[in-house]
Amino acid sequence: MAKSLHARLVAYRPFGARIGVLAEPVSFSASMLHDDDGAISIEYSMLSGDAQAFDRELTDGLEVAVEVSDGTGYQEPDNARFVITGRSGKTDDRTRTVTYSGQSISWLLSKAENNDSSHLLADGDNKGKRPFYSANPGVILKTLLGENKARGGVATGLSLGFDTAKDAGGAAWAKKYTLYYSLGTDLQTILSSLVNGGGCDWRTSGRTLRLWNADSAALSRDLSKNVILRLARDIGEAPYEESISDLASTILVEGDNNLLFRMDNPAAPTPWGKWESYSSQGGVSDKDTAQAFMQSTLDDAARVRGQYTRNLIVSDVDSLPLVDYHAGDWITAPTVTHGEKVRVQEIDLSMRQGEGLSVSIALNDIKYDASVKQAKKIKGITGGAALAGSEGGTTASSDRDHRVPKAPQGLVVQTDAYIGSDGYAHGLATASWSAVTQATNDTSIEISTYTVEWKLHKDGAPWQAAGTTDKTQLGFGGLDCGTRIEVRVRAVPTYSDKLGEWSEVFVATVESDTTPCSVPSKPIVSSKLGVVTIHWDGKTSTGAQMEPDFDHIEVGKGATAAGMQVISATQAGQGDYVITGLAIGSRHSYALRSVDHAGNRSAWSAIASVTVASAVPQETLDSINKDIAKAEAEAKAAKTTADGKNKVFTQAVEPAHSGLTNGDLWQKLDASGHISSVNIWNGSKFVAYSLVADSLLVPGSVNGSVLIKDGSVEAKNIKIGNGEILTELLKARKIVTDDVEAGQFKGYVFTGAVFQSSEAANTGVKLNSTALQMWDSGHNQTVYLDGEGKSNVLTGTFQTRVSGHRLRISPDFKASTVGGTETFTGDGLEFLAYKGATEYYSHPTISSLIQSNQVGEMGELDLWSGRVAKHDPAAFLRLQSKPRKKGGTGSGVTSQVYLHADTNYDESDLSKKSSSWLTMHGVGGSGASAYLNVRSDSGSLCEVGVHSQGAKARAYCTASDANGEVGVVSDISTGYVYLGGYLSGITNRFTFQSTNWRIYQNATLTADFTVPQTTWSWTPAKYGRYYGVCNSDLNWGSIFMHVCNTGGAGSMQVMGYNAGSGTFKGDMYVNAFAWLVK
Repeated sequence: MAKSLHARLVAYRPFGARIGVLAEPVSFSASMLHDDDGAISIEYSMLSGDAQAFDRELTDGLEVAVEVSDGTGYQEPDNARFVITGRSGKTDDRTRTVTYSGQSISWLLSKAENNDSSHLLADGDNKGKRPFYSANPGVILKTLLGENKARGGVATGLSLGFDTAKDAGGAAWAKKYTLYYSLGTDLQTILSSLVNGGGCDWRTSGRTLRLWNADSAALSRDLSKNVILRLARDIGEAPYEESISDLASTILVEGDNNLLFRMDNPAAPTPWGKWESYSSQGGVSDKDTAQAFMQSTLDDAARVRGQYTRNLIVSDVDSLPLVDYHAGDWITAPTVTHGEKVRVQEIDLSMRQGEGLSVSIALNDIKYDASVKQAKKIKGITGGAALAGSEGGTTASSDRDHRVPKAPQGLVVQTDAYIGSDGYAHGLATASWSAVTQATNDTSIEISTYTVEWKLHKDGAPWQAAGTTDKTQLGFGGLDCGTRIEVRVRAVPTYSDKLGEWSEVFVATVESDTTPCSVPSKPIVSSKLGVVTIHWDGKTSTGAQMEPDFDHIEVGKGATAAGMQVISATQAGQGDYVITGLAIGSRHSYALRSVDHAGNRSAWSAIASVTVASAVPQETLDSINKDIAKAEAEAKAAKTTADGKNKVFTQAVEPAHSGLTNGDLWQKLDASGHISSVNIWNGSKFVAYSLVADSLLVPGSVNGSVLIKDGSVEAKNIKIGNGEILTELLKARKIVTDDVEAGQFKGYVFTGAVFQSSEAANTGVKLNSTALQMWDSGHNQTVYLDGEGKSNVLTGTFQTRVSGHRLRISPDFKASTVGGTETFTGDGLEFLAYKGATEYYSHPTISSLIQSNQVGEMGELDLWSGRVAKHDPAAFLRLQSKPRKKGGTGSGVTSQVYLHADTNYDESDLSKKSSSWLTMHGVGGSGASAYLNVRSDSGSLCEVGVHSQGAKARAYCTASDANGEVGVVSDISTGYVYLGGYLSGITNRFTFQSTNWRIYQNATLTADFTVPQTTWSWTPAKYGRYYGVCNSDLNWGSIFMHVCNTGGAGSMQVMGYNAGSGTFKGDMYVNAFAWLVK
């Protein structure tokens, strides 16, 4: 339906009430952008009748909203609230026209800063910065805005359309970051860095800031099939201008600290040879970061820019901006030659008196939009936040090629989840990095391959090979979904015999399978003899087969999907679920939902309902009612009693009391026309009628062979109607029959050959002279008890008490990793415990785990201490033999002994609790390892030690092979500490640094020659500084060397002097030694 766009301005007090419509602007223009601040400009004559809204000082504050309508009422679209921040005019203007300028209300975030100094780090590389560890955008923004609100800042008037767990669309936050913000960083910069880093997108709705996960379909809607703009119909002008003047084939990049290098752009056309360009990268001091910054520039320099501006027709059209689509949405519009899918990046409105409303939009094609997002994402690395800094250093070269390649820079790891052929979810990681071209001494070096390794993100976990490649990207799979991993890469040189330095470790969370299987088909429900059967055909709601990762079906009971309660979660495929113990005639509703191996649950299926059938078959009830109806028909003619003195009424309603005589009978009819009771008039009311007689001689028994009298029925045979007896209570001393069919028995002793719940084989319960046997709904035997006791079988869950402290034996025990997605099944011994009437949060347990949802068959024995309340300290012991991937055997299996104790068992972040653990691994095909670790949160006790006590006590920490032993030995009997092995150190904390290098080759050092200051450097220590000594190493006694400028973390200088009277010729070496001090 054709419609037209209308716009108006509305004034508001700052963070306050609506003032009114600004009906007479001379002109205005406003812009609304995707993920960015817009602006507004308003020309208004102070002579206008409604100019009172502007009759105020700028410092009084004024908000202006743009409202639009398609003829059905005005609404304020997203990003259309502005704050007035400036004005200009001329004092001699007789029209008193003033131009007001303003920014989107989101601009106020630039006036809120990270100003809470109580959270700054006290030491380390990020000293003085505010840390956020593994925090999502919602946590970061809400925390900082909350602090600003408490200080009375701009956040006092802003509402938040998100929280720390979910975005504005209700989806869980997808990305987490570890970031460090400098004091004074404004929140607009922080928000931009999160957007640029791919963490979120945002809009404002009035005064509400709303955040979504990046590229959320709830924000950036794909309307390309519904909103299609065409030239002449929707677009008045579509100018385009193409230019190749910005093409570049090679770019010279200059950064800080004398960084200067050249980047080639092979994708750029070269009709007249290579075109050269220059780029300054202020604030960047390393080549790899600068190269990352330049990549999007290179991409844009290789092609025509893909951004387009279109002037719209907004009268009598099908789709209107700010009504049917907004900035950030995807639509179809013409670019240079045809219509294609484009993103609306910006919407601009303008209006001038007498000229009407004009609208233009800025569009990004898909390739350009991705280029912009990538450029922003790279810039987001340093946009207001700094990750832990990289470390570097140089070493002295030798005359042989033992150079060490530099560490690869720019390592990024992306993860994904996929369903394997085994039906289980697996993790896939793709690591990419920048190429290594130099050795650590800044000389060019050839690289043959790169080696990538990964390990679990926990102390003591062993590094595992991910693979090698001659490219700068490698994908590797077989990871456990939901786990956190560390990845590193180093270069392998072509000619040097030294492996490269490892890159900085990148920590990534392996994506989990979050997509459930299809909704199951509607269950088929039926009832017979008091039993309800729920049947599933094993198909989806569309009739297709279930997906490969389908695990089982949950059966739910409830009238609506929202009210469904799970009553069974064991069925793994097509079949029946049987329910007993329901009230006859009651109505029940059931539905099904699927659960995959990862635990994802589908929506509930269509609901099916059933009424519980009676234990007496319906055909029996029909026969009884038929006989009653026949008897009523035969007696219908009898309207008085046999002596003719009383009347008989046969009707549903009680007869009128007037004219009644004692003894009149009322045969009351029910809704079906059957006699439900016989009543007699006693002079004042109808009461139940009783027949009293010494005996009744049944007609037809001429010789009186059937006689009914008090206490007995005397007859050789009794046959009623069609051979059935219907009664509320049948009492007998003995019933002899070939077949008994009944809904319920209550009695004392039953004696017989076979008692069973079903005649079908391997079904229900059977008790015979040999044994008691039971089968489940799948006809699997669950109970076998015989008198001899030699082959007894009892399956299922058993416990020593009904309630309270008890032991429970479970054959279907389930466990899962804390903070992960791996689940296990097996058998368990659970010691249920209570504190008063409250069950422990986790009770002590011993379990045998034999199956993992990620690797399949395995062996494991676990012992849990349990804990009274959540977050209590607890301990855990694991003995495990587990394949590293599904189906692994032999060298593909890792054995483990793991003993763990910590102060908060439920906290998955090790930095937030104190823990100690012993880990021993036997890695098939790789070797073995053992680690003892202790870790504490800030300020808590953290100790680990090996102590030997006695007159001949010794303590060892050594490693040995056939060639000898290295390590430390302490001997109390001698008082010595023995050290063995080459001098090395722990990264960032070397106790000693040493070197020997040739400072001169074939040199001529005359008398009084001074060896100039030469720098000796190493990887800087994270804490502390170094002092040192040095000497010359040559066959010349008068040349002396010493250190200078000591006390640094990563370098010092050496210098020397020829104190002799002669000239030295030859090679000169220097030995230097430094030690770390606090």
